[in-house]
Amino acid sequence: MKKLNLILIYSILTFSLFSQKNKPISIFFETNSNELRSTSHNYATPLILNTNNIRQIINDNLDSLTIQLPTPEGIKVLQLTKMSIYVDNPKIYSECNVIYEPQSLIYSGKVQGNDSAFASVVINDNSFQTYIMGDGEGWIFGPVEKGFHGVWHELDVKHNKEFKCVIPNEEDFFKETPMFEYAQEKSNKIKVITMYFEADYDMIEKLGSGKEVIKFIENIFAQTHLIFLREGVNIKIARFKLWDRPSGYNYDGNNMLFSFANQFKSEDQLPETFGQLVSLRSGLGVAFLRSLCDIARWRTSYSGLDMETGIFPDYSWNTTVMTHEIGHLLGSPHTHACWWNGNATALDGCWFVEQTGPTKCPELEVTPETKGTIMSYCHLNPKVGINYKWGFGEQPGNKIRRNIAEAICLPLVDAPVDCNKDDSTYQRIKIEITKDKFFEDFYYSIKQDGVTVVEYKPNQKRITSDTTICLKLDSCFTLTLKHKAKTPYKNKINFRILNGFDTLFQVNNVYIIDDVIKICPRIEEKKDISGVIHNSGWVDNFDVELLQSDRWVLFNFLGQKVIEGVGYFNPNNEENRFETGLYFLTKNGKFYKKIFIKKVE
Repeated sequence: MKKLNLILIYSILTFSLFSQKNKPISIFFETNSNELRSTSHNYATPLILNTNNIRQIINDNLDSLTIQLPTPEGIKVLQLTKMSIYVDNPKIYSECNVIYEPQSLIYSGKVQGNDSAFASVVINDNSFQTYIMGDGEGWIFGPVEKGFHGVWHELDVKHNKEFKCVIPNEEDFFKETPMFEYAQEKSNKIKVITMYFEADYDMIEKLGSGKEVIKFIENIFAQTHLIFLREGVNIKIARFKLWDRPSGYNYDGNNMLFSFANQFKSEDQLPETFGQLVSLRSGLGVAFLRSLCDIARWRTSYSGLDMETGIFPDYSWNTTVMTHEIGHLLGSPHTHACWWNGNATALDGCWFVEQTGPTKCPELEVTPETKGTIMSYCHLNPKVGINYKWGFGEQPGNKIRRNIAEAICLPLVDAPVDCNKDDSTYQRIKIEITKDKFFEDFYYSIKQDGVTVVEYKPNQKRITSDTTICLKLDSCFTLTLKHKAKTPYKNKINFRILNGFDTLFQVNNVYIIDDVIKICPRIEEKKDISGVIHNSGWVDNFDVELLQSDRWVLFNFLGQKVIEGVGYFNPNNEENRFETGLYFLTKNGKFYKKIFIKKVE
């Protein structure tokens, strides 16, 4: 009697055959405790962080996730995508040559049920911070007391910290002819502003460790990054140095900037677009004005931070001073400078006007239409305040965008695809891989229109993680998938591609696979199943989960029907005389699995 060995089954290649709902992750336990109401943070409703769920998010390192947050007005559900504030392979190190890694997961995204709302999220091992903004929104979540978090509304909190900003070279700037209009052209190329940060020694002294300093700056810069991103400007950290011994910088007035800037004797010493020194010594901002593409020492600024890091976009000294000083470097003066509107007048009356010429500029009144923008001092006027949803405002924003567009020192790079835009011609595709394993011989890539969109190489990551990519709508893509487990064949791979909640492709418990598959999400299932996939792989179980009522048909590689039946399918049945080769199994009229059957004497 001839014996048949089942060598291969791998499954499932489908085209939107079923849906699976993902339950939002709860970030907080709700509490009725009044413990915090006796503190200075009595504006906040106290919350206790669900540390198990935070830890799971960090361990999974997901490219996208859905979370739910409690507010006094009900649950808010956020659909988030990971946001990178660093360039690829950033350098993070200390003066004493200690090497660090980024410390936080950073996300941005939409609010379910409110198309006008958006949110930013910063997560690390001991805190969660987010702001939900939009029509009818304004909710802020963050630490308010050691061991506790809270939720409050932006309208419930007012800040009045003194903002002092110094511009050493402003007289030279105001001699130029202002231009206030700029139409940003749509392009698949962008220019990226890169930052070099130095955190002075006092930050490690007060925060306790280099990792805590990195978390502190990441939280601030995440907000700065998102403010610029909403202005059409991509800005990222390329290099970050921490002083773990005294730096010797001079903090006497403007000398704090010159002391930092004078170290850059050549362009090679500051290859980034700008450099910024940060410390906790002085609530002061200093920057050179319009220094994009200038010599190294002029492309610098200083931000004096404090320990009270507010959450985007409620007014925060730290976020404002960092973003404000970079705005000066990019060429924007203050909004109360007599330089705007084409007639040398100010944009708002939140502060005394800055005279920029021989003709006296009129003082302005604050009106209901006055908006507190980044380059203003409107936080000093309790009737206005600064709200980051206004960004830089039209004229300062146009000035910054024009300067970047005309900067010959900034190379063009491929623009990231934005799947969040309503008019996007792209769709978000999620790739799920077996978690918490190291696959030394696993490889996959996805190409569309001949361009590699994503590639996962052997030994690229110690732990596999989910990935979200953007692909063109109504267009096929090609998946290359390879895995060869070594003996004793313990590393089985599970791999799935999702479009929303619909599974486009899936393999389960595969030991060996080497395939190139064409997938067309918006095209009906192919009838010529022999052309769908090719090559082979192994799994440890040929149970194809056929129910008693399932009708199945087995085709050979040429697409010819070999045998059919209802219910359990067993290729070892001696009545079924199979030749060695590749077969395709359908279930209830749908392509189901690929099978390689080898005849053994």
